[in-house]
Amino acid sequence: GNIMFRELIEKWRPEYDCSERKILKTTIAAQIVDIIQKEKKGRFLERFKGLDGGVAWMEVDDRRAREKVALCFRSKRRQDNVMRAAMEIAKSKQSNTA
Repeated sequence: GNIMFRELIEKWRPEYDCSERKILKTTIAAQIVDIIQKEKKGRFLERFKGLDGGVAWMEVDDRRAREKVALCFRSKRRQDNVMRAAMEIAKSKQSNTA
């Protein structure tokens, strides 16, 4: 489930990242939710604290599922930016020692 979800995120990332209008990003997120729910028979779950203090998993509505997809796109972009910055720092250190 999660592997397929991450693969879909990678597949749609270029289009999502190039979209400047929020409505286009929302549409892409909705398409991913539809693919997972209808074609792959998957679900979007969220962890909640149960009344007894334990953990319960509940399926979320489409709006929350789209939010989770958008969050994944943003997180992936942040990870890439951090990695890119780290590589630039490493290059800078190498050029300063050479």
